[in-house]
Amino acid sequence: MVAAALSSFLLVANAAALDNGAAAPDFSVISGEGQRLALEDIKDRAALVLYETRETKEDNRELKNALNKLYAQNSELGKASIVLSVIDCSGAAWPFKGIWRKELAKNSEKEKITIYGDWDGK
Repeated sequence: MVAAALSSFLLVANAAALDNGAAAPDFSVISGEGQRLALEDIKDRAALVLYETRETKEDNRELKNALNKLYAQNSELGKASIVLSVIDCSGAAWPFKGIWRKELAKNSEKEKITIYGDWDGK
């Protein structure tokens, strides 16, 4: 099941992959708890970014479960790599950003991973 989920993701990921040797674009995301993460924070680790919208977050459920299981079984994997779950929050209107942050925090606790928000769409 893990292999099938990863294979499915790799097919999708290759469509938007960077060219070999290309530098990752600079980014900054913020969790529901206010934790900021930027490219410089993970520069020495391999990163898999699951960039989702509210509408598509369930599409990757099987993949996310498989990755959580894989990381739980191999603690060394977490030292060399990271899986980032990022939700597109750029459409959140000012009065509702607090609600979105609370939901990110709640879902981070539920999923047992930090879920970050892309607040500026960059």
